[in-house]
Amino acid sequence: FFFLMIRRPPRSTQSRSSAASDVYKRQLQELQELASKPKYGQVREINKQDYLSEVTNCEQDVYVVLHLHQDYVDTSTLLSRVFIELAKKHIHTKFLIVKADRCIENFPDVKVPTVIVYKNGELKYCWEKFERETGRFTIQSVEQFLKFQNILPRGEEDVDEDEERVKYYQTTMSQTHQQRKQQRAKGDDSDSDDGKEYISNRVVKKF
Repeated sequence: FFFLMIRRPPRSTQSRSSAASDVYKRQLQELQELASKPKYGQVREINKQDYLSEVTNCEQDVYVVLHLHQDYVDTSTLLSRVFIELAKKHIHTKFLIVKADRCIENFPDVKVPTVIVYKNGELKYCWEKFERETGRFTIQSVEQFLKFQNILPRGEEDVDEDEERVKYYQTTMSQTHQQRKQQRAKGDDSDSDDGKEYISNRVVKKF
């Protein structure tokens, strides 16, 4: 009689197989979750009447990034172009633009471009003169800033850059804070840092 001896694979092989299976299950789950999320893929221009439905009452767990713009402000026009490219790349994030003075009556041009971010009906961020946060507007600079704020999803390639980006944004925001202090010391409060409160009082509470 001959006996067929079936040898158990080495533990190391079993561990690798189990790990690979876990990775596959996790990736499959992530793909299923992505498939179920709302998709946008383009920038839409809204008006004041759309604010409640498109921003405040947007689908659950979706970041809404809204640019309060003016066509005649160069930096605002440039940011709108960047938004178009980011919307194509990050289809699960809702990018919108609205004329600043049509959304908020007498909205001062000095605050343009302003970017506000909502999620689940809550105002999360408000940045007036958005270029102070990112520097010169490029697809990369705006994308990296929004990733740093966890508004846009981050991939594995972003992890290695974390330390460098933290140092960069700490320096940038420190410089911005100093500039604002100098402006307040001169009595210039037209460009104050209470943007989130300003938006809340002028827009959010009206709806």
